[in-house]
Amino acid sequence: VLVPVSGVYAEERGDGKRAKLELMIAAVDEEGRASEPMVIPFSVTVDKSAADGTFFRKDANFTLDRHWKGRIFVGVRDTATNRIGAVALPIGI
Repeated sequence: VLVPVSGVYAEERGDGKRAKLELMIAAVDEEGRASEPMVIPFSVTVDKSAADGTFFRKDANFTLDRHWKGRIFVGVRDTATNRIGAVALPIGI
């Protein structure tokens, strides 16, 4: 998941900017029912000189039950501002 630096509050610390975020992952079936979301808290630091086009990156591994055959919902919550951004992607199971 890539999150734009300009889209979150990043506290300046020394030579970098640090953001505290939560990654939320859920599966959504073809009828719109959603699985219980997994919440993965993380914090990340980028250089203080990071431009607006720079992204925070989070890699995560997770497993979904095979009966979910619709889309995967990936949300990112900025814990400082409570703003949420999300994307729905097809599941290739």
